[in-house]
Amino acid sequence: MSHDVRTRLLMEPVDGVMVASFSDDALLAEDVVREVEDQFEVLWDGVGAGGVLVNFRGVRFVSSTMLAVLIKFARKVEKGGGRVKVCELAPHLKEVFRLGRFDRFCEVFDDEATALDSFATKQTG
Repeated sequence: MSHDVRTRLLMEPVDGVMVASFSDDALLAEDVVREVEDQFEVLWDGVGAGGVLVNFRGVRFVSSTMLAVLIKFARKVEKGGGRVKVCELAPHLKEVFRLGRFDRFCEVFDDEATALDSFATKQTG
């Protein structure tokens, strides 16, 4: 019996930054979170010290385990000399980020364009 792993993380390079977005609106189930974590590993192998923007557009639910996976990934990228930023969090998820102090690990932006501009500003400034 083969296990077909669904693409949970959609990746697209934009202006030198790898933009990752989710194909699911709920990142709750253990198997979904594990698949996202595996795909973050693939992303890390391809990006290394570059910038990564994680776009939460359309995501309504996130488990604490998924947040831990995101922080682990952000720390790994930062250790390698890169940065992970987050954008387009639903208002209730933005509040979770603030209350949980996850914004210490990932800068949070309202929209993708502003987040992408912040990478360019850091590179030139």
